[in-house]
Amino acid sequence: MVDSIVQFGERLREAREFAGLSQDQVAEKLEVDPETVSRWERQVRFPRRARLDKLANLLGKPVDWFFQARVGPEPPPPTPREALRVLQASVARAESLELQLARAKAEIRRLQKQLSALSHPPE
Repeated sequence: MVDSIVQFGERLREAREFAGLSQDQVAEKLEVDPETVSRWERQVRFPRRARLDKLANLLGKPVDWFFQARVGPEPPPPTPREALRVLQASVARAESLELQLARAKAEIRRLQKQLSALSHPPE
């Protein structure tokens, strides 16, 4: 258990810094004293489960992440240019899917008309 607590403190600091938050900012968002966050990172104290859930949510990590061994450095966040490229690709894919959907709906309407014509032949 001591290893998990040590690992927790290191992972907490890593996640907090990656998120670009200070100990004071984390403390404010979790409504705790800034010294409490410092104690968690130094393995002097350990957060209760409810607070741990809020902490994980704030830092965008699953709770178990804080207890897993680090296998390598966190990837850097995407640059604004990379993020824009991903967003543009997503928009293009959505537009393509929207066009495919419109074509599929038109084909369904055409087939429904054919089926209706076959079900009700002219007299």
